Amino acid sequence: MYFGAAALLLAALALPGRAQEQEKSVNLTGVFTTGFYSAQNQNGREANLATVPAIVNLDLFGFIGNPGFISYRLQPQLSAGSQAPEAGFLSGNGVTLSATFLGRRSFPLTLTYSNVQREQVSYGSLTRISGLRSVSHDRSFGLNWQVRAPDWPQLSFDLNTASNALEPEDPIIPDYSSRSRRYGFGLHDRRWGWTLDSSAHWDRFSSDFANPLEPDLITTTLDRDSSHYQFTAQRPLWSRSQLVLTGGLLDSQNTFNDRPFNQEVRYANALLTFGWGERWRGGFRTGYSSNLLGTEIQEALGQLVGSGGSGGPNPGALVFVPFQTRVSSLSVGGDLHYQAHRDWSFFGGVSQNNVSTPDGTVAAAEADYLNTTGGANFHRTFSWATLNGQYSLNLGRLNYANIPNSRLLGHSFSLMAQRGSVDRLELTASLQASNQRVDQLHALRSDQQSAEFSVGRRVASLVLRGGAGMQRSSFRDGGVDYSADGLSFRASVEHPRVQFRYSRNAVDGNTFQPFFFDPASSAGSSAVLLGLPVRVILSTLRTQTLGLHATPWRRLEATWSWTTSRQEFDSRLNNDYDQFDLRLGYRFRLLTFEAGYARYQQSFLTLTSYERRRLYLRVSRPFRVF
Repeated sequence: MYFGAAALLLAALALPGRAQEQEKSVNLTGVFTTGFYSAQNQNGREANLATVPAIVNLDLFGFIGNPGFISYRLQPQLSAGSQAPEAGFLSGNGVTLSATFLGRRSFPLTLTYSNVQREQVSYGSLTRISGLRSVSHDRSFGLNWQVRAPDWPQLSFDLNTASNALEPEDPIIPDYSSRSRRYGFGLHDRRWGWTLDSSAHWDRFSSDFANPLEPDLITTTLDRDSSHYQFTAQRPLWSRSQLVLTGGLLDSQNTFNDRPFNQEVRYANALLTFGWGERWRGGFRTGYSSNLLGTEIQEALGQLVGSGGSGGPNPGALVFVPFQTRVSSLSVGGDLHYQAHRDWSFFGGVSQNNVSTPDGTVAAAEADYLNTTGGANFHRTFSWATLNGQYSLNLGRLNYANIPNSRLLGHSFSLMAQRGSVDRLELTASLQASNQRVDQLHALRSDQQSAEFSVGRRVASLVLRGGAGMQRSSFRDGGVDYSADGLSFRASVEHPRVQFRYSRNAVDGNTFQPFFFDPASSAGSSAVLLGLPVRVILSTLRTQTLGLHATPWRRLEATWSWTTSRQEFDSRLNNDYDQFDLRLGYRFRLLTFEAGYARYQQSFLTLTSYERRRLYLRVSRPFRVF
């Protein structure tokens, strides 16, 4: 089937006479890209990589006979040197093609095929691996056939297969490969005022990947076979109202390193939305799901904390015992909104959720949760300012596992005022506050407050803006308080050709650290959180960011940013971060030039600091052959 699609498109290229008779029946365009790319890595593992990529991406598209008979698109990719997607060097060696047969008839057929191999390099701040060269090979095939006969349900059938492989050049990074297949069908119809949709799909997926939980990144295998059936029905009931019903079944059999893990999910949902006049609107919803789990893994993750006796097992080691359990969830809720006045509106809602485990050999937590909300919104424009405000209250009850009759109470409030405009003087102030409390075995309380003030003014062709804010949050669990206080500042200068921004944030607070050894040997206060002794430690965070965007000439564009951050724990442990990024772009006729430089530095705890640098220059030009 793959070769049939390719042969059909090659036949299209062999009909130049026919293409000349009909305008635009054959089109060939492309983009040529070249440049220079360099990446360096220094963090105990030195890496220096430089490449000069050359890329040609072609796009051949058109039709045979007429657009409704056969339309096609063939996109060859040719490249030399390593590719760097984050710098705009994205291509490979291979081809992507698609063809649609009888696209304007009642039974169109579309075929797609892709076979591309790429050699690329990576630069990433978060992966701690830069200058890594790898080779990937991606293949895919797709088929979609539709039947759209009048007065009959619309039928669609699809088939997709894909495989990809990744081979890093560095031996410390293992190879990765995956294979997938998906096929199924869907039905769409309109009957008796209802819009009906149903689908059934079957999937198979397998992969070999590096498991970060295994020592030395041992390769792990994963296999999954799944089937998914779904049905949806919706219809309008009366003016501004709609009913939506959904139900389905998801069944999957998974194998992780030759150990099975199976899952079955049944679900059903209903949603009714309505409006009454110009003042009332609301909705009711209900949902049910039943999740059946079965596996041989009783303890998915274990931590070796010691060894047993002679011949005995290690406490915390992985234990494989078959089990099966079903978890059911039922939820019911609704909400209502009333526009009492042009400036005032009121809202309310209630939701009830229940989680149960009617059977199974492994105990699972059950929960029963009831929550109600209510509040008011206000919006009005006065001669002196525009005000927006909201207040909401929530009350609830929670029964979870061995913690029954927990009570929930919360408030939230927000207010924003704005006066004037930047042409003269713009003033904006905002205030937010919230409080949440849970009464159970010991009370949990969370408080958050924030306030901000900003000013803006136009001076000639410049718009000057500045602002400052404060944030305060606290969390109390039993006898332990965790808190954080922060201050922020920002300023900007905006011009049609130049925009400059600066921001700074400072946060002081505390956090907790579990005692892994004897609590009496550590300084600081201790308490019991979730049954574990903890020690409260101080933490500080300082960040600042500078940004500049400029277009001094119509064809020249520049972007620069610098971010620095310093975080300390217990006045001893630190996490320092510094990133610099500069990009320049220039257009000259059909040529586009872009250059970029980035530097990333970080030192964390007592580990060796690491640094990355990246430099690139890219030149591209589009062209049209015919």
